[in-house]
Amino acid sequence: MFNLQDESVYDLVFQMIAHDIQEGIAKGKAYDMQFLLARFKAALREKGVETADSYRSEKLKRRLQNYFGNSLVFHKLLKPHLVNQ
Repeated sequence: MFNLQDESVYDLVFQMIAHDIQEGIAKGKAYDMQFLLARFKAALREKGVETADSYRSEKLKRRLQNYFGNSLVFHKLLKPHLVNQ
């Protein structure tokens, strides 16, 4: 099992999710932050991260912003954030 100290698992899972997001956006998809967070947490749990459920959407959003830079746009709607290009 991995613990919160093992950032390499978080990085690996993030890279997988970011790749999928990039492919989806290239095809015109937009993503809801809650969907992305749920997917990220599920992937962490699959890798044995017991603390996956404590991961916050704000932290995932920061990671996405750092990774994609200005090529990703976050829209604040009446519903949760929507992510697209």
